[in-house]
Parts: sequence; C-alpha cells; structure tokens
Amino acid sequence: MPLIAAFMVPHPVLAIPEIGKGKESQLATTVSSFEFVGRKIASLAPDVILWVSPHAESYADCFQLADGEVGVGSFAEFGAPNVTFRMLYDKELTRSIAYESKVLGVPVSSDNSFENSIDRGTMVPLYFINHEYRDFLSVRMGVSGLSLAAHYRFGQAIGAACAKSNKKIVLIASGDLSHCQSHESPNGYRPEGARYDEQMMRLMGKANFGELLSFNRFWLNEAAQCGHRAFTILAGALDRHEVEAVRLSHEAPFGVGYGFCLYTVGSFDASRSFLDLYETREMLLAKEKREKSDVYVRLARQAIETYVSTQRVMKLSSSFPENLLTRQAGVFVTIQEEGELRGCLGSLKPKTKCVGDEIIRNAIAAATKDQRFEPLKTSDFDNIVLTVDVIQNVIPILSITDLDPAHYGVIVEWVGKHASLLPGLPGVDTPEKQVEIAKRKAGIPASEDPELFRFEVEHHE
Repeated sequence: MPLIAAFMVPHPVLAIPEIGKGKESQLATTVSSFEFVGRKIASLAPDVILWVSPHAESYADCFQLADGEVGVGSFAEFGAPNVTFRMLYDKELTRSIAYESKVLGVPVSSDNSFENSIDRGTMVPLYFINHEYRDFLSVRMGVSGLSLAAHYRFGQAIGAACAKSNKKIVLIASGDLSHCQSHESPNGYRPEGARYDEQMMRLMGKANFGELLSFNRFWLNEAAQCGHRAFTILAGALDRHEVEAVRLSHEAPFGVGYGFCLYTVGSFDASRSFLDLYETREMLLAKEKREKSDVYVRLARQAIETYVSTQRVMKLSSSFPENLLTRQAGVFVTIQEEGELRGCLGSLKPKTKCVGDEIIRNAIAAATKDQRFEPLKTSDFDNIVLTVDVIQNVIPILSITDLDPAHYGVIVEWVGKHASLLPGLPGVDTPEKQVEIAKRKAGIPASEDPELFRFEVEHHE
C-alpha cells in the first residue's frame, strides 16, 4: 500500500532533556511538536518507519541504504551515553527500495559496515517516538551529492516500493532549516537564512513540492541549511498522490530553523507529478537556449560532445570568427544541468594561443575534470546548458568599494591561497558578500584582508 503519512522534522540535540539540561525549555514549541509527532505515529501504528537523514552515511554519487539486521546508537558524543537506541531493519523493504531505485536509474549502495551506527538526525526524532511507540521495523537512508531531481527520483523509488508492500509505512524526513539566522548561530548571520526558512515553511506547509526542485544550489549553500535534500526525497515519495498538509510549528531560538509539517497521504493524483513537470520545463529551456546560443557557446558544446563521444580534442577551424582565432584571453566555461551547476572551470589568464582554443580546453575540463561532479556522459547532452565568460581588464584594487558584484568579478589572494568569483551570481548582491564568499572558497580566514583584484567578463550564452 502507499505511504500512509510523512513528517518533516528537525533534529536539535538540545531538545533532548538529558543533553539540553534545561536549555530544552528554549525549544518549547519544538519539543511540543516532537511530542505530537510521537503521539500521531502511535495512533497510526505503522509496521515500518522510513528514516531519511542528512547525517546518515552519505556519498557524492549515490544514496546509501543501511542493509543489515540491527542498528544501534547513543548520545555519548553529546554527553549522554545512557541514552541509547536500537532499531531492527526491514531487510525486505530495504532491498525493494534498492531494486526500485535501480529501475529508475538512481544509484544506490547498501553497505553493512555502517549498519550499526544510527546518526543523530535519526536519533533525535526516534527519542520522542520511542516514548509513545516501539512496535515497528525501520529502513534508514541518507542523502547524496546528486541533483535535487535525483533526490526526488529516489523518493519516487521509495514510494514505488511502499506501494508494492502490504505493510503500513510512514516516512520521517529529518533536517534543520537555515543555520545562519543570528550572529550566535553556527554559521554566523546571513540574510539568506530567514528568507530560506520563510520560503520553505510556506511551500512545505502547503505541499507545493514542485518548488523544492527550483532552489539554486549556490543559494542553498549560502542559506546554510541541512534538510533540503531530505525534504525533497519526502516529496518524491509522495509523488502523484493527494496530500493533506498541516504545518505544525517553526522556530529558530538559536539561529537555526526548526520546522515541522505533517502529511497525510490520499488517493492517486496525476497532476502532482512534480518531477515530470520540472524536467519538461528544464528540457524546453535547454533546447531554447541551445537554439539561441552564440558561436562561443556552440564551440564549447562542440568541444564537449566531441571529446566525451570520441576522447578526441577537436581542432579549431579557420571558419570561426577572427576574434576567436586571434584574440588571447582567459575563459570560464560553466555547465548547468536540471537547473543546477554541473561543472565550471576556466583560466583568468590565457594558457593557449587564442580564445577559441581556450574555450575548447576549458569546456572539456569543465565537463570531465571538475572534481565536484561526475564527468559528463553522452546521455547528458540534451539536458545541459552552457555559458562562456571571456575574462578581461583584470586590475588590482585598493578598496572593496571598487567592486560591484553585478558587473565585476573578484579575485582574492592571501599567503598562497586564491580564488575567483564571476560577476552576476544569484544572491551575491553586495561587495562584502562577494569577497566573503571568495574568501571561503579560497580557505582564507574571515579575519584576514587578502589582496583584491577585479575583472570584467564578456558573457556568452
């Protein structure tokens, strides 16, 4: 049968009295919501609880499923070694989820070496549920470094496995919201924090799950959240079903957002196929951009498709415009797929004899050598969107007031560390933020004053 319910919950360890030692009183709303969730699950009496946590074992290129007999854990790390947990795994359902994932082309891994270590993102809600209900099996899984669309698709696999089971199943997606909503919060204060929480509680409170897929990865990083991917898996598990959503609570007493929502699952509803709608839109946008792309972008695409298909570096033809054949400049090539960054590498100073060769070199590198991502495959060609930025007018500056993130990129250098940031990035709206992000990217301490350079770009799309 389909999932009967799902829950969006946070995981603040200070909500546990044995850890909070009185501080849990500052989380009264959160504790009350946890207690409600425990009572609600007891009333549903599920046979299985599915746990999705960003603190479970996670990999860049696949989803991890704990595939063993039993999991154990404790809060010893947080000074409460006597608060212990034990869960029995539903091996049959775990393997069914793995099978359905492979059917949908979602990479999964089952590794027994991690079966015994229950993570804190699971233990915090488990603490409150165990007070009310214990007669259930568990399936425990993590998130990944893959796209939000891949997380939604993994959720679809979970939903498909549940639909083929005759057990009553609920899902708990554990994740905090923004961690940067005050100067005392773990990541300091950033204005993106409160904005992220507001948007998330609005859309999750109304089960507008399609919006989850459109969040920019860069902005998610700036909001310093940890739960977005887990909540996207929850959304996928409820794909094509009516959902009654109830927003339970939200608070951020320590500068970290804690949000709760309850979802009761209804009958089949084809109109709620959010991933299909998203992918259709992204494919149409990619096609439109390909058709409108200029010669710089067409060259980058040709270089990528030639290399990925044949392992051959294309030669620059004399038929290309003269400014590609004779001018020298640094070039950055950026690749996006499904609305997210898929690769970006380049050179601030020219390393080849002309811009055309620079594009070929850096397009291939962005597609195959950006260590943050898996190399592109031929099956990715129709879904990627390329931009090319030609670097010009790199000059040193003496003051941050000489920057404008809408028009100038920035380079920071300090004691052998350096990084650059292109102009016009979403969410980077002040020189201070631009330098702050560039320093974090370079690993330069926030207290240090690096040398600054600005540059302009000739943007092609």
